[in-house]
Amino acid sequence: MITAKQIRAARAYLGWTEAKLAQMSKLSIAAIRRIERDDGASASELNAIYRALEAACIVFLKDGICGRRS
Repeated sequence: MITAKQIRAARAYLGWTEAKLAQMSKLSIAAIRRIERDDGASASELNAIYRALEAACIVFLKDGICGRRS
């Protein structure tokens, strides 16, 4: 599963606000903030964020680095 650090990095790379990620993942802004602080997240929340970032062409690699698909 993705980490809080990867989520913050991917969001920054895309230039997305917390509100934009919340909108794209269909989660609340409070949930995004909690998850990015690494204060706990359910598998379904992480999956929703992963799908939203993947739809924006973010690719998560095994070594923890993320990048954008061309």
